[in-house]
Amino acid sequence: MPNDHTAASEPVQIALFMGLAHADAFSDLKMVEALRQGVPSRSAEIVARHIDPTGAHVSVYDFVPKSTLHRSKHGNKRLSKSVSEQLWQVARVYVEARRHYGSDRDALEFLLRRHPLLDDQTPFALAKETVAGADLVLRLLAQAEAGVAA
Repeated sequence: MPNDHTAASEPVQIALFMGLAHADAFSDLKMVEALRQGVPSRSAEIVARHIDPTGAHVSVYDFVPKSTLHRSKHGNKRLSKSVSEQLWQVARVYVEARRHYGSDRDALEFLLRRHPLLDDQTPFALAKETVAGADLVLRLLAQAEAGVAA
């Protein structure tokens, strides 16, 4: 993340990570409302760039189909609620992985490495698919921090 806001609340950290306007004032309820309304299409590009600045492993198209992104950008529209929630899920996991590992590089490596406790899937794949997948990855990070899992 460009600015280290590790002392900020989780909603503020995630809103900053997603490039949302007025991120410094975000609360849990404000995040709910932002997701309900749909986030700006640029948030998908921002999240992909924050996770993988080179674009070698993570692309905006991991979140939004090309045609949907094109229509959204040219119509100055917001992303759907489901795509917005998918971005939020991945942002939550990434922000926590970055906090846990202490660097963007190590967080990216964790997200892209197949994990035996995830049935040899990558944390990124699980986190972007469902809320349950993101929660599972977050539990894995919490267990690792507690010394229960590696």
